[in-house]
Amino acid sequence: MPGPIPPGEEGIIKIKLNTANKGGRTVDKKITVFTNDPENERLYIDMKVKVDRLYKLSHRRVNLVGNVGVALKQTVTLTPEKDHAFKVKEVTAKRGDHINYQLHDISNQTETKYELTIENTKKEAGPYFDTLYLKTDSTVQPEIKIQVFGNIRKPTEVKEKQLSKLKEK
Repeated sequence: MPGPIPPGEEGIIKIKLNTANKGGRTVDKKITVFTNDPENERLYIDMKVKVDRLYKLSHRRVNLVGNVGVALKQTVTLTPEKDHAFKVKEVTAKRGDHINYQLHDISNQTETKYELTIENTKKEAGPYFDTLYLKTDSTVQPEIKIQVFGNIRKPTEVKEKQLSKLKEK
């Protein structure tokens, strides 16, 4: 049970590090330990950790921005690292009311790889947000989130006037 460490005794200090989105990088942290020792009220521990990359993801956020009536879609590529191989079991959307999405397994003999295509279905102007959840069979990374931002705009009046002038010529 955690608690004070008596003078002259040993103890264990557990440190938990949030490694989300830090895969493939080295993380430097300074930890402050507060003590009841008047001569050493604070102890500092420098921590340097290399975080394994579990996968490569081409985009963590998809932006579908354009005018009403224009087809908008983007493809995200997901490649699990060989040392942390996993399969994507399913894809779900938090809302799913303004997007279609489709996952394709494009793996070959040397690597596992997926393409996720996200397409706008919103027909009227306005913004929207959604989140796609890729469920995996990994115990280390059971879920991968991809944010989707859409902003469907009305064509501006200036552009419409320019188009009508071009048609007159």
